[in-house]
Amino acid sequence: MIRNSQNQVCNIELAEKLYNLGVKQESIFYWRKYQFCKNADLYYIPNKETDLLQLSGKLEKNFSAFTLSELGEMLPQIIFVPGNCYCGDSICNNFWLDFNRDVEIGKIKIEGWIYFYTNGEESKKFDYDKDNWDINEANARARLLIYLIENGLYKKKD
Repeated sequence: MIRNSQNQVCNIELAEKLYNLGVKQESIFYWRKYQFCKNADLYYIPNKETDLLQLSGKLEKNFSAFTLSELGEMLPQIIFVPGNCYCGDSICNNFWLDFNRDVEIGKIKIEGWIYFYTNGEESKKFDYDKDNWDINEANARARLLIYLIENGLYKKKD
């Protein structure tokens, strides 16, 4: 069990959601819950082939706890958004990955991270409607990946 690495991986709720959406379970960290244990914990599993605990069949939950780097590799740099998205006078359906951290909007300070796609015009961000700011950067990346998958904007890599 590893406690100090939890801010470098997505939380168990997002990890389970990614699992349920069919994201390939390849990570060096895993959220695991064993039989007879109350809570799930984070484990470092560098080699799944020799993972005797998984082979024992005593796992109730076993989800990849994707790291910042792993999620960064999964998020596409550019996405194509169908429909008429305008950049000035022309149609621009390509949106690039971008992020913000710790911003002030008027008198409101928002702490944390948000990842989104933009076509280069400040007013033309391809944003998603949930509150996707998160103090944990891995969670912010996982939320965007979930949004892309749920809305058919993500092509899984093999």
